[in-house]
Amino acid sequence: MRVVLGGRARADLWLQLDWLGSLSPRAAKQAEARIIAALRTLGEQPRVGRQVHVDGLREWSIHFGAYGYVLQYRILRDHIRVMRLYHGAQDRR
Repeated sequence: MRVVLGGRARADLWLQLDWLGSLSPRAAKQAEARIIAALRTLGEQPRVGRQVHVDGLREWSIHFGAYGYVLQYRILRDHIRVMRLYHGAQDRR
């Protein structure tokens, strides 16, 4: 199934990679590769994440470093839409 990054998720991705890249360009490249691999897996296994809301919002943790990343997404009729991408230690309130 096709995976689409929504506008907020795309901005989240670049913010995360820019921040990490300022600390370690190598780690940022590794994180980007891990996230891209996870997006491919999501396309193959859309129900890999757990449902967290009655409106179909799902959440999946991507392991990377001490905290990893969290994808929030919805499975739609013809594609998967990634809504947000958070760092695992990020305050999401």
